[in-house]
Amino acid sequence: MSALDLRRNVLFPVVTIVERDGLAVEQAPVTFGAPLPQGRCFNRRKITLVDEDRNVIPASIGVSALWPDSSIKWCLIRGQVSLKKGKPLKLGINVDSAQESLSVGDSLIHDNETNLRIKTGQRTLTVDTQVLGLFDSEDPEFTGQICLGYKGTVVKAQVEEYDYCTLMASDRALSVDVNLYGCFELGGGKRMAFRCAMQVASNGDRIDISLTIHNPAAAEHPDGLWDLGDAHSLFFDNLSLGWRWDDSKSAAKSGEIQITPEHAPVPFDRRAVLIQMASGGKNWDSPVHQNQHGDVTLTEPGFVAEIDDRKLRGPRADPSVSIVRGARRVSVRLEDFWQRFPSQLSVDSGGVNVDFLPLTGTPHELQAGERCTHRCSFHFADSVTPESLHEAPTPFPQPVITLEPVYVEACALPELGNSAATDERVQSLIDQGLNGENNFFAKREAIDEYGWRNFGDLWADHETEGHDGGTLFVSHYNNQYDPLFGFLRQFLRSGEQRWLVLADDLARHTVDIDIYHTDADRPEYNHGLFWHTDHYQPAETSSHRSYSRRQPKDAYEGHAGGGGPGGQHCYTSGLLHHYLLTGNTASRDALYELKNWISKVYEGSDTFVDLALALKNRNRPDLKNHLTGRYPLDRGIANYLNALMDCYVLDQSPATLAQLAHIIQHTIHPTEDLEARALTNIEEHWFYVVLLQALCRYLTLKKDLGELDDDFFYARDCLLHYADWMVENEAPYLTKPERLEFPNHTWTAQDLRKANVLFWAAYWSPDNSKSYA
Repeated sequence: MSALDLRRNVLFPVVTIVERDGLAVEQAPVTFGAPLPQGRCFNRRKITLVDEDRNVIPASIGVSALWPDSSIKWCLIRGQVSLKKGKPLKLGINVDSAQESLSVGDSLIHDNETNLRIKTGQRTLTVDTQVLGLFDSEDPEFTGQICLGYKGTVVKAQVEEYDYCTLMASDRALSVDVNLYGCFELGGGKRMAFRCAMQVASNGDRIDISLTIHNPAAAEHPDGLWDLGDAHSLFFDNLSLGWRWDDSKSAAKSGEIQITPEHAPVPFDRRAVLIQMASGGKNWDSPVHQNQHGDVTLTEPGFVAEIDDRKLRGPRADPSVSIVRGARRVSVRLEDFWQRFPSQLSVDSGGVNVDFLPLTGTPHELQAGERCTHRCSFHFADSVTPESLHEAPTPFPQPVITLEPVYVEACALPELGNSAATDERVQSLIDQGLNGENNFFAKREAIDEYGWRNFGDLWADHETEGHDGGTLFVSHYNNQYDPLFGFLRQFLRSGEQRWLVLADDLARHTVDIDIYHTDADRPEYNHGLFWHTDHYQPAETSSHRSYSRRQPKDAYEGHAGGGGPGGQHCYTSGLLHHYLLTGNTASRDALYELKNWISKVYEGSDTFVDLALALKNRNRPDLKNHLTGRYPLDRGIANYLNALMDCYVLDQSPATLAQLAHIIQHTIHPTEDLEARALTNIEEHWFYVVLLQALCRYLTLKKDLGELDDDFFYARDCLLHYADWMVENEAPYLTKPERLEFPNHTWTAQDLRKANVLFWAAYWSPDNSKSYA
């Protein structure tokens, strides 16, 4: 097939897929988002995934976002691919296929009110929709169940709601998707919610499970302090999923455990247990792992394995376990096994257990409003004997998917800009994030940012200013200024997989840990994003919730020393693009969760108490004045505008455009007296530049929509009015260090915002662009 030509019906190459370890695999499941050039396709049923010979690859095509002309901007592709050993597979997209995709159907699923029967391949799986359980109808002794250990008792998962669908390609079913929602009833009014998402392959040989547990309560957070050990935290013993069978009738014969992909499988006859106790890194006992008492109670630096009568220890396990029972091989893998420790896999003659959070001698704590997600996969193979176990193909292929940067750039996505215009010096600086001595992966190791609550977050090492270095200084970013979007943008521009790895880890952390998932607290806190760790303070027992009672008071001028989620810390563009690239609906849901939250922060919740509080706070400079209707000139309103625009990418709601115009016109004015704004008071008002950047994005949105109307020109004139003032009054921050409380290098990064605003002012200026150069 010829080189990329956007005028052709077949766009090629769009994506490259390779197995992580170079293995040959058959029908491996893949999911990825792909952009399309504007105007190329208006009907998803015309889209097919093809190889270089134009052979159709079985895939389901969905639409995630549209261009202003209603053509498809982003599509979500879920399919199955076969990979040759060590050979990358390049795929393209046919945007005018004569073979239309079929609608999603439910022919493989039978809903019997108390259970779902899923007929796949040679077996039928039954899902209990009352007490969450899995049963193989062809092998009734073989059952699976998710259980929570709580105060020495076993609590089963009670299902309250469920939904399901069959995912269809053009000529076949690909999988059955089932979502179950419910709770573990713990007594005394306490409950732990859960969501269990299952994807069952159409041939029945693989089940992928994602389990999220959630504490829906509100924290007490006395004096705005959010320490571990809060009165409304849930403490529990363990969380596990087990597949069991009656070993007196049909005991397992033998099996093997592969501790890492680089090492040969280790056979066993009776049992194998592998537990990851800590990260296995140099700083495995870092204070990042302290509990509610401020103690680090980890006892082993890495993993411990007991295989029959042997005991092994090592740093980091990435295991899979297989066991033969009769003529069937059952295999299991737990994703991010060592990264999200503690984790455990165990197998014996009576079954296989996945301990997402195992018994460790100390209880696990799930904070109020916090979630925790684990993913595992089961694989079933028939006609396997103990002798042929090691010859069976790998049950868990790891496809690595990369969008071709040349193709992505040809799609002309406005948010990416032109990669060819990137200055070599700037690119060299960006590359330090992956290859430099202090790159993002090295930062993880330095502070040991691992464990289920920490993994994915970034070490805020710039906050260590003045620290003597005698101990590890723990401080967390909590996605401040949206590095998630930065990582994804670099991945799309370069195709470098490590950017996507950083982004995926950060997205999962942000969605579960950094967002306060509760309806039971104050409206301005519910569903908000927690701030980064308090400036220049170690996290102590605040974990990823900013403020701890153990932190010193009056640490700097204006030190709050407590509080909760606030509108000036709300970043959504990364969540949007993570959803577009991966199809992860948790990121999409978090985007809307934050948008709705920040709207309540500034608009209120219409309750009597909230209205009374709004009147009391009407003169606070960081909140909307509900008497005058004016919004503050700060980054919180910039975040509000960006959240609305991110949601508009997905839903294109006209009400959102009206809301954007209203906020802008009640925040700034094209002829206002800027001296009265006191913008030269840097510490108090530098945020105005952040709002101007959001204004620039709004102008681009309006232009792309072809709406050069009064709202557009109002915003443009505001931008130019402020830009004129900037040209006369602004300078790099560190040229006037006496105006700054902490004149450190972070101010240099903020200077880039000014350059960005002046660039756009030059672009939008009708007659005076050179004055902004």
